[in-house]
Amino acid sequence: MVHDKINYNIDEPSSSGKTLSIAFVNQRQYRAQQCFMSIKLVDNADGSTMLDKRYVITNGNQLAIQNDLLESLSKALNQPWPQRMQETLQQILPHRGALLTNFYQAHDYLLHGDDKSLNRASELLGEIVQSSPEFTYARAEKALVDIVRHSQHPLDEKQLAALNTEIDNIVTLPELNNLSIIYQIKAVSALVKGKTDESYRR
Repeated sequence: MVHDKINYNIDEPSSSGKTLSIAFVNQRQYRAQQCFMSIKLVDNADGSTMLDKRYVITNGNQLAIQNDLLESLSKALNQPWPQRMQETLQQILPHRGALLTNFYQAHDYLLHGDDKSLNRASELLGEIVQSSPEFTYARAEKALVDIVRHSQHPLDEKQLAALNTEIDNIVTLPELNNLSIIYQIKAVSALVKGKTDESYRR
C-alpha cells in the first residue's frame, strides 16, 4: 500500500490524499488456480476508484506490465512522469522482460547479504550480463555484489584486479552517471580499503 498523506494511520479511514494498493491474489478460474496482481488507486476524498487493473504475470511479460502500470497511473493522476524518471527507467531496465525476473531475484539475494545469497546473486547477474551486454545496470549491480563479497571473503589478487578494472570501467559509463548504485559501489569499495572518511563522503 502506498499513500500520499503525512502521518498516515493504516487502522483509520483517510479523507485526504490517494491510496495505491497492490496485492497478489490466488483465484480459482475454470477448475484452474490463477494468480494475478491486483492494482487499485482510490481517491480518499470521495472514495472513488481512479484505477482498477488486474495483471496475470508470466515469465516474459513483467516489463510490459510495469510499463502499462506506469502509463495507467500517469493517466489516472493526470500527471506525466518527470523526464528524468523516464530516462532513468530506460537506463536501468533490460530491453527483454524475461531478464527482469532474474534481475529482481539477484537483487533480493543481495539484500539477504549472506555468503550463499551473494554468490547466487553474482552468478545470476553474470548470466544476465553475458546474455544481455547492453544491460549496463546489471553490470553495476554485479560489481556491487562482488565488492560486498570481497568485503566478507577477500578475493585473490587476480580476481581483485579484474574487479577493480570492471569498477573503473563502470563508473565512467555516461548512462550510469549520478545513479545511486555508482555511489554505493564507490562507498563499499572505499570501506573495503579502510578509507572510512572517503566512504562517508560518497
